[in-house]
Amino acid sequence: MTSAILWLCLNASAASPEVPASTEPDEGWAQLPRAALVDGGTPSPDSFFPDIRDSVPESAKLPAPPPPPRVQARVASAPRPVTPEDFNNVSVYGAPTLGQWKRALGVYMGFPLLGARFSMGLLKRLDAGVAFDSLYGVMNDVRLHLKWQFLASSNWTGAVAAEGGPAFFAEPPQSEGNGPRWLTGRRDWNFAPGVIFSYRGDSPRSPQLFLDARCALAFDTEPYATSPLSGVPAAVTTAANFPVRAGAEMPFSSKTSFLFVFGFDVHTRPQDSPVMIDVSVGIVTSL
Repeated sequence: MTSAILWLCLNASAASPEVPASTEPDEGWAQLPRAALVDGGTPSPDSFFPDIRDSVPESAKLPAPPPPPRVQARVASAPRPVTPEDFNNVSVYGAPTLGQWKRALGVYMGFPLLGARFSMGLLKRLDAGVAFDSLYGVMNDVRLHLKWQFLASSNWTGAVAAEGGPAFFAEPPQSEGNGPRWLTGRRDWNFAPGVIFSYRGDSPRSPQLFLDARCALAFDTEPYATSPLSGVPAAVTTAANFPVRAGAEMPFSSKTSFLFVFGFDVHTRPQDSPVMIDVSVGIVTSL
């Protein structure tokens, strides 16, 4: 039995060929393409790890990022020129005229009157218009007015002015007592010529200071006897009053001004109050 096993082992070793030991490098390195070998036969890493981008389909690839926007250099713009401020030459109660075809409106309220005045330039130095004064409804005075400017300098202005028209009273003179006739000195018709002087500074917002002095003639078409011995009065009686106004048109824009007026009336008729004080505020603007 033992001899048989030995005989089989000897026959098997004789039949199997011997594999000679290879003295050459591993044949797998030699099979790499020459482009994949660097530095004397060392394989390149890219030959073992191919670029995975080659296997990604075109539809899955992200689009290339857009180029960065071009930054344009800002050109420094020149500063805006400062335009000179316009002078306010709109005056209704002062001496300056408006100029041909220019229009303006002034409104005021105070004691004892409120009213409005519209003016339009007929010529360069001639204004005309309509004025309305009211003793809060118990007396309403409507007048036409003219103003001619005879003096014009850089600061001083002078003008001749006149206005006149009818006045309407809520009560007849016999029952009025100390009412609007007594307080204002006005009667059924009134005419007031006079002069106006104005002064303003060199600044565009300088106030227009003015002084207005008039001789107001009041024509009474409804006189009545104050005593049994006074006799029958004349059909029309006349009295003179002297209104004086000082004020300022203070611009707050190139077309609009704030108005302030202070003055008094001196009455010469014995039936009227000796003096009437006038204080008013308002607005003057161009149209």
